[in-house]
Amino acid sequence: MKKTLLPWLAAGLFLAGCSGLPTAREMGDMALLRTLGVDPSPAGVAVTGSTGPRARGMKGEGEAALTLSADRASLSAACLAMQGQSDSYVFFGYVDQLLVGQALAEEGVRPVLDYFSRDGSLGLGAQMWLVRGASARDALSAGGEQGVDSRLETLQNDSEMGIANLTRTAGETYTDLLELGCAYVPALSPAGDGGVLLTEAGYGVLKGDTLSGFLEGEAARGLDMTFSIDLYDTGVTWQKASGRCWIFAALNVLRQVVAKKCSLEKFELSQNYLAFWDKFEKINYFLESVIDSADLPVGDRTLDWILQGISDGGQWDMVVSLVRKYGVVPMSAMPETCQSSSTRVMSRMLNMKLREYAVELRRLVAEGREVQPRKEEMLKDMYRALCICFGKPAERFDFAYRDKDKEYHIDRDLTPQSFYEKYVAADLGAYVSIIHAPTKDKPYGKTFTVKYLGNVVEGTVRHLNVPMDTFKDLVVGQ
Repeated sequence: MKKTLLPWLAAGLFLAGCSGLPTAREMGDMALLRTLGVDPSPAGVAVTGSTGPRARGMKGEGEAALTLSADRASLSAACLAMQGQSDSYVFFGYVDQLLVGQALAEEGVRPVLDYFSRDGSLGLGAQMWLVRGASARDALSAGGEQGVDSRLETLQNDSEMGIANLTRTAGETYTDLLELGCAYVPALSPAGDGGVLLTEAGYGVLKGDTLSGFLEGEAARGLDMTFSIDLYDTGVTWQKASGRCWIFAALNVLRQVVAKKCSLEKFELSQNYLAFWDKFEKINYFLESVIDSADLPVGDRTLDWILQGISDGGQWDMVVSLVRKYGVVPMSAMPETCQSSSTRVMSRMLNMKLREYAVELRRLVAEGREVQPRKEEMLKDMYRALCICFGKPAERFDFAYRDKDKEYHIDRDLTPQSFYEKYVAADLGAYVSIIHAPTKDKPYGKTFTVKYLGNVVEGTVRHLNVPMDTFKDLVVGQ
């Protein structure tokens, strides 16, 4: 008997001394969020949550709606920050309404849907709405003490009875974007007619994952997401912290040709490869320009323009010159590097060295000495520096891939030029950049260039000047 009592006595003493231990939370201690709104913010993302007037647990009957908000770098960080804004435990498992502000829809809804799909509490069952002409935070705040939850539930019920717009869950929208590349989302407008808190505002049309526009009234009936013009999609490319947008834009067009020819779902040409040769050719262009302008005095505006050095920027004819001279390669033959994706420090260092070279070349010209041998030495040093930053350019490579039917292919021992001729073969010279410059010295129908603007010395940068009506027709017609 004594042995039996000892464990119970020890347990009793332990519990008596630990009366401060936490107990399980009751439902009345929870703030059960019903509606979540997401907007962009300078911090990254703005999240607003609302409980509705009857959703603060069993002890919260009749209390005003609780609205919480936080701006953070990510959705998860914002949701976590909201936990510290209420005396009650903030619970996200009851969220059944998702509001997306128009500004966020214009940037892209994919990160929000990705987060909902991964989060164990949220999920993709929530009804999704697009707030037209306003932010989701404004729409939620407009609900005041009553919140917007009951209004959203009314709209959902009316939809089920066929007297309101079709509702969509976040999961249905997410699936359409993944499978079809487009989706529609019912839109709402805050502070509607007759004091109604939220009114129907047609449908927001998402293409990719960004807002393309709105359909409403009769145009929205029998909404069909089949488009008359649909671009072949081979995935998104990212220039990161560089000024290579013109290279990315041009290669995005050329890679479509390769992808269709080889039946590829995803494919990317190496932007790093063209960026390497662009830098090298611009260095040579710079040195030649310094020699050509050696008679200009210090302080001359043209010389000041030249001595700005080289940059990442460029335009169509520069791409044409590079591709004609060097061809193109797949991303696998010359992938990105840290320096190719973040060019600021490298460009600053290159320009410092180039200005040193400029002083030396101008002195050689002034002394009547030969400059080309020294310029060739400078190019060798710059080539070595570029190889350190970008990697050595591909000279020969194998092109291996699996097509949409998962069939394996390999094409061996290609050069950048032979790859272009076999897989792209586009006549880039058939295209020209157009401008609208309505000045007397620039007649329409003529091409113009800018002195000391270019990369490949043998190339040229041309702009065809056209009237605005022609400009618009050409843009639409392409």
